[in-house]
Amino acid sequence: MSRCALLAALAAVLMCAPDAAAQGSLRRAQAAIHPGPKYFPPGTRDENGNWLGIDPAYQTTAGTGLGLGAVGLGVAAVGLATSPFWGPHELFDAGFEERGWFPPHPYVLGDRPYMVIGDCPDVPTQGDDYLDPYHVKPWALRLSVEGGNDFDDLTRLSGELFLDTSVYRLGFLANWTYYAERVPGGSDEALLADYNLTWRVTQSERLLMHIGAGLRTWTVDGHTDPGFNALYRADVFPMSSLHVVSLFEAGTLRSALVLHGQVQAGWTFGHGELFIGYDVLRVKRVTMHSPAVGLRLWF
Repeated sequence: MSRCALLAALAAVLMCAPDAAAQGSLRRAQAAIHPGPKYFPPGTRDENGNWLGIDPAYQTTAGTGLGLGAVGLGVAAVGLATSPFWGPHELFDAGFEERGWFPPHPYVLGDRPYMVIGDCPDVPTQGDDYLDPYHVKPWALRLSVEGGNDFDDLTRLSGELFLDTSVYRLGFLANWTYYAERVPGGSDEALLADYNLTWRVTQSERLLMHIGAGLRTWTVDGHTDPGFNALYRADVFPMSSLHVVSLFEAGTLRSALVLHGQVQAGWTFGHGELFIGYDVLRVKRVTMHSPAVGLRLWF
């Protein structure tokens, strides 16, 4: 091969290389949600082509049984795995018979980090006024917006609506996240959303814990893929003006496993809160993460 032909081939490879790397995180996540042909274990057919089942060489057989030790370890593992759900309730919750009441915002009074449990305290009030610091109500609404960037090519903008109530401790949580990613030759966009019915499994003055389940969606190029979502959330009010949130979600988008984790720490001031945090989203084997800063309003 001549020197000119070699240089031309090298130039062609270099020109094609950006195209091979052009697929960003959003497109790889989309490909994970819509994978190509799946692998199926080889099967056997008779001489007429009728299906006889999976080739026995690819089948596995179960053991002869589990001993008492293995059963005990399984029970212990289940107890440990579920401890985040029943542990805080046993330690901090006053009981399901006690009703929780919401003030207008956290730390509205020096002796009231957030929730009021049971009968309303016997204190003088200025009337049943929402602006009265002693006023409590059977519902709370939080609205927040945050932005994040992975300091590379991916930017996200998120919004949240969280309605919590004293009606059987039920609530509603919705999140929307808009992703924009720069790729060679343009940009990609995606919208991730989830809508969940929540239940407050633990309530106290300084700790609220929720579990929930609902619908998750992923929208790219005008096409929406549905999936299931389950969540576990903790809100902690450890000291004056400080609010800490942790959230873990697991679900699906079609057949792709989706995991989402988030932690935030905020400084409250009246009905407002400024917070910083970190967000991690994993769609099958594609991970997107970024720090974030945001604003939350309490009502």
